[in-house]
Amino acid sequence: MDKLQDKFSSITEDFKAAVKACIKFELQVDQNKGNITEEKAKNFILREIVRPLHKDYKKWPVHENSRREIRLDHTIYQQTPANGTLVTQLYDGDTKIPDARTKQFAKKYLGDVKRFGNMFIRHSKEESPRDLPEWQQRPVRVAIIDSGVDESDQMISGAINKKRIIEQKDWTGSGRDDTHGHGTHVARLLLDLAPNAELYIAKISESKCLSDTNYPTLGKAIEYAIDEWDVDIISLSLGMDEFDASIDAALDKALIPKDTARERIVFAAASNGGAGRPRAFPARKRGVICINASDGHGGDIQRLSPGCDSETENFVTLGIDIPSRWKGAETFISGTSFATPIATAIGADILELARLYIDMGDAQKRWLYSSRGIRAAFKEFSCPVQGYRFLTPWGFSPEEVKPKMQTLLVTRFLQ
Repeated sequence: MDKLQDKFSSITEDFKAAVKACIKFELQVDQNKGNITEEKAKNFILREIVRPLHKDYKKWPVHENSRREIRLDHTIYQQTPANGTLVTQLYDGDTKIPDARTKQFAKKYLGDVKRFGNMFIRHSKEESPRDLPEWQQRPVRVAIIDSGVDESDQMISGAINKKRIIEQKDWTGSGRDDTHGHGTHVARLLLDLAPNAELYIAKISESKCLSDTNYPTLGKAIEYAIDEWDVDIISLSLGMDEFDASIDAALDKALIPKDTARERIVFAAASNGGAGRPRAFPARKRGVICINASDGHGGDIQRLSPGCDSETENFVTLGIDIPSRWKGAETFISGTSFATPIATAIGADILELARLYIDMGDAQKRWLYSSRGIRAAFKEFSCPVQGYRFLTPWGFSPEEVKPKMQTLLVTRFLQ
């Protein structure tokens, strides 16, 4: 008994609290004869067991020979699974249960972004000039480098049939289908909010993590998106603590092109560690557009997002309690991983507007289709919130947006 007490005394307080909570929970279930509600059970497990264990885990030492990983940081809370049971899937991000208020904020924000896109997409079909240069006849191309997509999803299958998802490539050897959900949620958001964009899907992970032995695969996927798919935008809803040379070299090819090659726009998730954690790589790389997460009103930013970086714009968009679907069930997803495709969609919509309506020379086009150009456009379509810039691209009619874009290309381009 003494030996057992000695061993227990070396265990952290957080771990002890989690163990005691497990025992307490079992006793409560027995005493209530199984009548404890699912909501109470769920809240108790998250509050009394999961969070103490997570706090304990964060204190563990990291050894030099430990395996590094890229994280697809996010949270998915499944509200109405097809089998009728309540399931909470916890990953590296936020573990808060969605509430009615933030869900309503998210719904309104998504509706506002869709109206902004549909406003000029609808007009583009009616008013699009017939003698556009060749580059202007091509819709904006976006590469999603993630966990693939679930082709049984209604929105995904519809996009494949309508040629909105142009091509898929599996880099894992396990087949291109998404068994995890992350990539499917990212693609759904882009399909919904960038209604003219063409998507190219690269599957580089089968789960929430990509081990360091596969880092070169991510680099190859980025290069393939540039060389073979000729995309305009690359969306990376992932992050890692460490710098990696192979990924960095691939990003340089996108951001610092040689000779006559053109630049590509790269968006990446900031990280989900909150204000106490730094930005992840590649979001912290110069030239990559780092995306933070907030609720639909631009609040609660540092619940997930890292602190402000005084040298960048600190763009933020919706990333909390976003409605989605997985395997036929309604879900609510949170994380900078999901703020990233929303920002990517807004960027694609801005390029689409400029492509169809703005008279641009080649130099202006190359500038707008770059990190500098999209950053400048985002500044025009955002408002300051707590040191961040909250993307708010609505509130303008097509007639108002066109002069705004013309002014952007004249004033910002010349700066």
